[in-house]
Amino acid sequence: MKLDLSIIDEIEKLPPLSKTVQKIKEAYENKNITAKELEEIIKNDPLLVADILKLANSPYYGFMHEIYDLRHAIVLFGFEEILNFAIMSVIKNSFHIDLTPYGINEEDFLKLSLVKSKFVLLANDKNSQSLLKSAAFLSDIGKIIIAKYVKSNNINFLIEDTFSLIEIDKIEEELLGFNTLEVTGAIFEKWNFDKRLIDIILSSKECSKNEIAKSLYIIRENLNIKGEILKEPKDDCNGKKKFAEIAKSIGS
Repeated sequence: MKLDLSIIDEIEKLPPLSKTVQKIKEAYENKNITAKELEEIIKNDPLLVADILKLANSPYYGFMHEIYDLRHAIVLFGFEEILNFAIMSVIKNSFHIDLTPYGINEEDFLKLSLVKSKFVLLANDKNSQSLLKSAAFLSDIGKIIIAKYVKSNNINFLIEDTFSLIEIDKIEEELLGFNTLEVTGAIFEKWNFDKRLIDIILSSKECSKNEIAKSLYIIRENLNIKGEILKEPKDDCNGKKKFAEIAKSIGS
């Protein structure tokens, strides 16, 4: 990766994962934990519990009733989603999040992450879908650090709703010499995440031969920065038809 030294410095400033989040990550990667055991890990971290329940009750999920019980959230969302929520909590509490260079706010960013993760059926089997869900939800976290960098250096992005996330990657490359996926990958390398997840995120900058990375590319080439489907969908990876079918089925 060709990351600027100041970007690397911002990544190095990230705190290590808390013991709670580290235990969640290890449990998820080892696939050897029950909902009750996961609840026992999380419940002694009140800030994380509050953040998980806040994310679980996001209006973008559309639940009729409020989720106020941690066990309920774990059973309802599953382990990988809870891990995603935990990582989002770590990021949120490590930075003052200001995404104005991208023309969005924190709620818009959450919506984008949630919408991306809904397209898991682009992958063909449950294991691939699980990995795609995490990669899709987390892939644009690098924007939080990039936004801070561009504001500090008085760099202006000219981003429109007609631009896909892939096109925004290219704008970043042209102006900065690196893109969101590279910064996200560097964050997860610092936190010693599963190499498969990192490789998928980094490989999704183009139409990869890897099925999961290709699926992530298709998602990111058909959504804009606000998590909206483009009026004129792209089809670089010949996935437009399947993407449209899934979008229709989930009501996007």
